[in-house]
Amino acid sequence: MTVCDDVEEPPYYAVGPAAQRRCAWADLRATTESVRLTVDGGKAVDLQKRRFAICAPQQAVQLRPDNLLDVPAQPATFTACGWVAWLTDLAPGRHVLRSEATLVDGIEPHVWAPVIDVVRENHH
Repeated sequence: MTVCDDVEEPPYYAVGPAAQRRCAWADLRATTESVRLTVDGGKAVDLQKRRFAICAPQQAVQLRPDNLLDVPAQPATFTACGWVAWLTDLAPGRHVLRSEATLVDGIEPHVWAPVIDVVRENHH
């Protein structure tokens, strides 16, 4: 995921929702080599496909004086983009997910590996 806004310095600076989306996708294309997801050790799914791409609607915030961007307190807008997989129809039971993002700078891949328990909903 990458966030572009109207208060940071380039390359994350962009004004307006469309420009912020373009900015975020440009950064993701330039920095991300691959993003793969497996469920229960199955075949890896390449999440860098259009069907998994998503951008949140532009948001407006009032930045506090002690904000994490280290800019003066002020109004700001931002848009976040990235890849998302919505898992449906998993059988009841324990499932092991593994997401691995490899960046082009060669640093160690970011791995997220939660274990989830799916329970059947009890309808009355």
